[in-house]
Amino acid sequence: MTAVLIILLIVPFLPSTALAAFSPAFSYFLACGAASNVSLLPDSPSRTFVPDAPFLSSAGVSAVTISNSNPASPLYAAASATGSELSYRFADPGSAAPNAFRILRLHFFPFPTAQSPVNISTARFSVSVLDAYTIISAFSPPSAGVIKEYFVPAGGSGEFRIKFTPDAGSTAFVNAIELFPAPPELLWKLSVKAVGAVDSGDMNLWAQQALETVYRLNVGGSEVTTEKDTLWRTWLPDDPYLYGPDGLSVVTNTTASIIYNTSIGYTIEVAPDSVYKTQRAMNLEGEPTNATPGPFNLTWTFPAEPGSDYLLRLHWCDYSAVSSVAQVGVVFNVYVAQSMATQNFTLKQEVTQPNEALYRDYAVTAPITGNLSVTIGTSDRRGPGEGGILNGLEIMKVRSRDLSSAGSRGRMKEILIATLSAVLGAAVVLACAVFCFFVLQRRRMQVPRPAPEKESTQQPLSPYTHDDGPSWVDMSNTSGEGGTTGGLRRVSTQLHISLAEIKAATDNFHERNLIGVGGFGDVYRGVLYDGTPVAVKRANRASKQGLPEFQTEIGVLSLIRHRHLSLDRAHINLAEWAVDLQKKGQLDKITDPRIVGQVNGNSLRKFAETADKCLAEYGLDRPSMSDVLWNLEYCLQLQEKHVNSRDAFEDSGAVATQFPADIVVPRWEPSSTSFLMDDADEIGIGNSKAFWQLSGGEGR
Repeated sequence: MTAVLIILLIVPFLPSTALAAFSPAFSYFLACGAASNVSLLPDSPSRTFVPDAPFLSSAGVSAVTISNSNPASPLYAAASATGSELSYRFADPGSAAPNAFRILRLHFFPFPTAQSPVNISTARFSVSVLDAYTIISAFSPPSAGVIKEYFVPAGGSGEFRIKFTPDAGSTAFVNAIELFPAPPELLWKLSVKAVGAVDSGDMNLWAQQALETVYRLNVGGSEVTTEKDTLWRTWLPDDPYLYGPDGLSVVTNTTASIIYNTSIGYTIEVAPDSVYKTQRAMNLEGEPTNATPGPFNLTWTFPAEPGSDYLLRLHWCDYSAVSSVAQVGVVFNVYVAQSMATQNFTLKQEVTQPNEALYRDYAVTAPITGNLSVTIGTSDRRGPGEGGILNGLEIMKVRSRDLSSAGSRGRMKEILIATLSAVLGAAVVLACAVFCFFVLQRRRMQVPRPAPEKESTQQPLSPYTHDDGPSWVDMSNTSGEGGTTGGLRRVSTQLHISLAEIKAATDNFHERNLIGVGGFGDVYRGVLYDGTPVAVKRANRASKQGLPEFQTEIGVLSLIRHRHLSLDRAHINLAEWAVDLQKKGQLDKITDPRIVGQVNGNSLRKFAETADKCLAEYGLDRPSMSDVLWNLEYCLQLQEKHVNSRDAFEDSGAVATQFPADIVVPRWEPSSTSFLMDDADEIGIGNSKAFWQLSGGEGR
């Protein structure tokens, strides 16, 4: 009994070396167009690809061979091709099992052929499976070849069907096909967290859709080939997708065995141990001595299809997981598509021992920018010198079921009846709403509109803007001393957007739409009924500033008018326009005419360089406020002392925060009102006008 108990305690935590190799219930490996078997002995376990002729269900298929006697792989020496339909059928004995998935890999290598009735080098075609999922559309394989991998829900008919359909006048072909059951622990074993605009209720629907693998990365490591993956997958290095300058991360690894907790579905089929044995971590070694910058993020970016749904799987393995309550360990934030995915992710709360494999799944919709990002960010709860880590990353695109497919036609009649009923009901409601709208509109037209208090010749184009002028704020209600009278300032505006519309645009000020936090209130992104994107600032009654200040801020923003602001025909941004001219050395085009001829050219140039750096996309690349203040003081010195451009230290190519040894500018720290220099008076600037405000604690 003692021996049995010990075994039961050990089995849930098995090292990778003790786990059995993957052995699927059935498998198909086809060498399409080949006349004999093709063995891939280096694979583990090894595979033998057989000719595809017994599985073809369409006629008129040609077997084409490569004209070059030395193909990249013996698997790509032949292909099956046709100018009509190319179909395959496979027996699928386990298709009736619930939530069963099939791994499908299609190999394409459009080699040149010596003599053939079809030309696969210019092929263009689509691929569907089970008559239910179109997994490839209008596809032309690259000349270097490609392997497309999919996870497809098993059909209930007892067979698995694949169909290749060429475009008009073109060809369809395939070099090799892999088909076998996905291990039960591979997909949808753990809960998937919805991120951003994805509804958590969609997860049940997602589990019934096909997935296409678009990225699979061994983060911090080298390429993992099919010989080291029990599911014959390839994991590529993450370097091409890592965003930001060098030095932000360090690569660490372990030689110890990786532990897989089989009791909760972790096996070596989830990811090979070579993925978990290497990781990329934040470079925080110099943080205590300020040798490295403060809190920063590690970000990976990937081209993605805007608006498409993706499933992301992130893999971790903590080599030094701690169990002591006093030790915090590795804690970090996880962001997906620039939205918070998991805050204060604490590895020691997820695993029980070092070197234990761990992953999390996230569902996200790709933003309209076309870039899908994954970010590991620092957390204020982390331990000293501890930063975020990542071992592996998989990104899979959701391929929804075709509504017109044969597998869905059985429900089409029910859907059609339900849809027609809904449409008829909606039509009645819409007719009533339209009638009420015209009645209310007519009543509004009978009420005389007050005359505008201020005219303007420019206004933003929007269906919410009337022709009688843009919004503005009445700033005349002031006391004789220049201050306010104490009452709320009235904002007179001709831009009419109801509170209900604003709530609808921001999803009732939902947390996921929060894009900024200020002293007067928070800022939310939203989209109006006509598709116009807006930023909505919501006053915070708990703020120390009151409504008058909030209304003043809104009024000032409303008054801004500038010819360059609105034209897994056009709108020009003022900041971008200024940065572009600054880089071209054309500051005269953006300089206020009132200071032309008076401002020192070097001072203006340094000022523009500082502003340029403040507009960097990522916080790591932007200077701190103390650096900005330091640079502005330097610009002021250049202006007041009229430093000539011939001085050696006036090189515009230098970093804005670097200064020569012959000019010393004291640096002010935000935690103190004093400067980090005792001999400022010796160089004649300690009590100058440039610094007296700071030393007195006022600041400009």
